[in-house]
Amino acid sequence: MRVLFSGFRNHLHSKEGGYDRIANMTGSDRLFADEMLLWKKWDSAVSKRLTLLLLDIITRIKRRKYDFTHLFYGEFSMFYFIPYVRSARHKLVITIHMDLEKRRFKKLFLKSLKAFDGVIVLSRAQQKSLKEKYGINSVFIPHGFNHPQYQDVLPVSLKGEAFDKNKINVIVIGQNYRDFKLLYDVISTIKRKDILFHLVGIPLDEKVKYERFKDVTRIYKYLDSNEYYSLIEHSDYNFLPLTYATANNTLLEAQFLNVCSILPDIDGVSDYASPENIFYSDKDECFRIFSNLKKRDRTVGVIKEFAEKFKWENIYKLLREYYNTL
Repeated sequence: MRVLFSGFRNHLHSKEGGYDRIANMTGSDRLFADEMLLWKKWDSAVSKRLTLLLLDIITRIKRRKYDFTHLFYGEFSMFYFIPYVRSARHKLVITIHMDLEKRRFKKLFLKSLKAFDGVIVLSRAQQKSLKEKYGINSVFIPHGFNHPQYQDVLPVSLKGEAFDKNKINVIVIGQNYRDFKLLYDVISTIKRKDILFHLVGIPLDEKVKYERFKDVTRIYKYLDSNEYYSLIEHSDYNFLPLTYATANNTLLEAQFLNVCSILPDIDGVSDYASPENIFYSDKDECFRIFSNLKKRDRTVGVIKEFAEKFKWENIYKLLREYYNTL
C-alpha cells in the first residue's frame, strides 16, 4: 500500500502536537507546503496561499503514482473551485478539522467532497452532523499524539515573574474556538489570589485585557518546546474554555503530561477527554469549580494512562484498516 500525504506543518502547534504527524506513517511519502521555497522565502498570507495552490497542483499530478492520496488538512490545502476526479485505480481521502458551518464557500466545499473515496473527521459529533445535514458518509478516526520529549525548564512571564509552585497554577493555551468571554469572566470574577492563570498563545488583543489582573495572571511570550511542556507539566490544571470542539492539541498535551483539564461538557470533547477531568455545563458551574478549586495531587496517573490510546502508532493502525476498506 503506497500512500501520499499532502498538507503542511502548522507551526502554531507544539513540537509533538499537530496533525502533520500523520505523515510519519511507515511506507508513506509526503508533500508539505511549508517545505517549499515560496513558503519559506516570503512569510506572507499571499505567498502561503500561492504555495498551497502549487501544493494542490503537484498533488493532483503525483497522486496517480500511489494507491492512496490523503489530504490531511483538506479544507485548507485543497483548491476546491476545481474538484478532484475519481479514479478506479487510485483512492482519495480527506481529513476535515474545522466547523464547516463557518466556512466560506461552504456549498462548494461540500460539493467537492463527493470526489473523495473517504472522508475522515476528528469527532463523532462531526460525523453525525455531516450525515444528517448533508448526507455525507464519513468515519471518525481520532487525532494522534506522542508523549513529548523535553527538558524541564520553567519559563518566566513577560514581566520576569517566576513560577510559584505554592499557588494553584492554571494554564490557558490557544486561540481556535476559545470562549474568551468566559475566560475573562472567570478571571475578573473569581477573587482568589491563591490561583494563578498562565496565559499562553492567546491573541494580543485578549492579552491586554489581563494586564490589570497582575496578581492572578501571568502572560508569556512565545515559548520553546522545553518551556512550553514544562509549564503544562508543572501546572495543576489546564483550563480549556471552548465554543466548539473536534480534536484539540492542548487537551491531548495535558493528558499525556497527566494534567487535569477543566472542560465544557460539549460534543467533541468526550471523544478525547478522560473522565478524570473536570467538566462544566454552564457558566455558573464553571464559577463553582474555580471557587472550590484545590491544589491537585499529581501522583495519580489515571489521566496519563487514558491518553495512551491516542498514540500515533494506534492511529496509524486505524488508518491502515480504513484504507483497506476502501
